[in-house]
Amino acid sequence: MKAAQIFAVFTLAFLAQANAMKVMKAESELEAPLHGLSGEACTEDEYKRYKTIVCDLKEACGCSETLCAQDWCNGYMRKWKKEFGACTLQGCP
Repeated sequence: MKAAQIFAVFTLAFLAQANAMKVMKAESELEAPLHGLSGEACTEDEYKRYKTIVCDLKEACGCSETLCAQDWCNGYMRKWKKEFGACTLQGCP
């Protein structure tokens, strides 16, 4: 019986230490910079490409914000808007 109590105490101590180490690791990861999330989401060069590819074609296809007048253009525009991601938030001039 006494051996079981000692085992239980050591097990609890071990689990508490492991939990404390997890918390310390999580805190240090929060302080570290996240890779791939620093800088601009849409650079100036990327936005120029967006205007050239998406905005110019949008006028040529007769597109509104969600639908194009020509069927082939719908999928094409969706693909490019997905490719440019954050640049779509800036919109066309």
